[in-house]
Amino acid sequence: MIVIARFWGEHCVCGSFGARMLRAMLATWVYVVVTSVLFVIWPMEGMPVRGASMWWMLSWLIPSLTFQVLVFWVVDANLLLTRFIRHLSEHHAIWPGTLQMEHKKTFGMLRHPCIDEWVDLQLIAKRTSAVNRLIYAPTVVLLILLASRSSLFDNWPTPPSLIISYLLTALVLLVSALSLRRAAEKARTIALQRLDAYLLQTPETTPCYAKFKMIRERVATFNTGSFSRYSEDPLIRALLLSLTGIGGSAIVDALNYAKF
Repeated sequence: MIVIARFWGEHCVCGSFGARMLRAMLATWVYVVVTSVLFVIWPMEGMPVRGASMWWMLSWLIPSLTFQVLVFWVVDANLLLTRFIRHLSEHHAIWPGTLQMEHKKTFGMLRHPCIDEWVDLQLIAKRTSAVNRLIYAPTVVLLILLASRSSLFDNWPTPPSLIISYLLTALVLLVSALSLRRAAEKARTIALQRLDAYLLQTPETTPCYAKFKMIRERVATFNTGSFSRYSEDPLIRALLLSLTGIGGSAIVDALNYAKF
């Protein structure tokens, strides 16, 4: 059992600006050290600019480092929330007394395991709904960086080291987003198992049995935050349909069929 107020306070300390910036900068430093080996193997060719090449190298390096800090800032938010969801689902949360008084008005009782599972899932849905959209910022910047290397704009060099670096960044973003979604779905599965176990052991004549059954149905049909499918996101659907036309609608149908 965990006291949710104290647990939330610890989560806010870990998610403070200074702590998150320190972790993001440390991860960026490790990433730069690792990927620098690629640029030693496949060095950058001469840039199509006039003047001192060192100045242009710095003007390219600083935005790239800023972008990587943004990437790991988002990844850190996803991992921090994944840890929060995992601990919340593995323990029984004790909610504050003021919230329990509201439960008494609705259910006629202060505390009950089914009510706690319902509130846990609501908190997870709201928190993941706020964090999920952070993934769009580095993704859009990454797409712009890839498009800027096209010969339609200029004759910028695109060595294999740069391509591998971008692919690693995209893989890190994808893994962090999927891990958050997997943690949320696992928490829902655990909550449904607990609700089913209670409903099977409890007679239908028990007070609030119908309300607890309704809670079980709502938990199973949650579709906000990380409980929603990527194919149902309005932004992703609009991009797929606008960029690929009929093919985009087929991709959306395939994602819906795969429950992704």
